[in-house]
Amino acid sequence: MKQNENQNENRNYQNPPPGGSWQQALVQAVAAEKGASVAAHFASVILPNITADFLGMLRASHPGIVVREDYHLDDGSLSVHLEGLYPDRVTAAAISGGRLRV
Repeated sequence: MKQNENQNENRNYQNPPPGGSWQQALVQAVAAEKGASVAAHFASVILPNITADFLGMLRASHPGIVVREDYHLDDGSLSVHLEGLYPDRVTAAAISGGRLRV
């Protein structure tokens, strides 16, 4: 079972595009897994809200504290996991269990 989990994680392990951001990496991962129309909705409606909420959490934290938060779509089709450091540095991002390099 552990081996399958690692294989799934590696499948979604991507670098952001050159000069890109963790948001772009998330959108690309959603597009690869769920399709272009879901990714477009994710990028224009869902991601801005996740970004605002998470950056607010980071800014409310303290230096040296790792902030972690999971976001789940209401229909259960997608989960987003973010980690970061004060004041606004996102250090890890993942969708549905796959980790992205940020």
